[in-house]
Amino acid sequence: MTSILLRSAALFLAFDGALAGTANAHDSWLEPKTFQTPAGGLVPVAFYVGHHGEQRSARLAPRPTWLLSMRDYGPGGVTNLLNVREFQQRSALRYATPGTHVIALATGHFRNDMAPAEFPAYMEEEGLAAAQAAWKRSPVRSGKVREAYRRYAKALVQVGASPNRGAATQRLGQQLEIVPAANPLMLRGGDPLRATIWFAGRPLQGALVTLGSLDRPKDALLPVRSNAAGKVEFKMPASGRWMVNVVWSVPSKRPGTDFETSFSSLTFAVPPRR
Repeated sequence: MTSILLRSAALFLAFDGALAGTANAHDSWLEPKTFQTPAGGLVPVAFYVGHHGEQRSARLAPRPTWLLSMRDYGPGGVTNLLNVREFQQRSALRYATPGTHVIALATGHFRNDMAPAEFPAYMEEEGLAAAQAAWKRSPVRSGKVREAYRRYAKALVQVGASPNRGAATQRLGQQLEIVPAANPLMLRGGDPLRATIWFAGRPLQGALVTLGSLDRPKDALLPVRSNAAGKVEFKMPASGRWMVNVVWSVPSKRPGTDFETSFSSLTFAVPPRR
């Protein structure tokens, strides 16, 4: 792992209070200070929770109890950031291997209780088709709707000038995961930006997937529903910083829990082409 560490990324991860545990903070994403760096560069990275434009950062180091895993997938291999001394002590790694790196984060479970009168609007806003169907069959009419949820996030960081396919197009094993068909950094503005949405190891049909600008968070999101093969397609932006986002919820089989929800995002930046 030492050799991988020497070829890895530099991260100074954001410090702030505990991660929010409410359904009012729907979105979550990794946002490097810069998505492109020369070899050897230091890249601060923050994890945000909320509606972008009204977000707050969640502390990633020293490791909070809710941070289940955080890894860097690069041309030189995989680095478990939670085992890296520099990450533990200084929240810092150094990118040295040229190519496209994927930073991936997963949290443990959080709990959220919601009044039954509020839950239908939440499902509608997030496009939770499976949860809506279950609610129609058997709604919660009294007490609280008990939700358990986890957050997943990926960010693409380009080291040097030459993107590579690499981990950007590979499944990394997240419960809910956005997997591009091609590395977005290798596409041009106007090209099809295609991805497959995976849930519990299978392509997910009927998920509401959005593309939104991190630079203009008040702009309307572009929504698409995943098809029977779990696929979605957007038009590749010409420039700027972007987030693809999806949420999915299913009825829970665990005692004391009504629904289990997963949040997932993918962030990347497109430099202006000359």
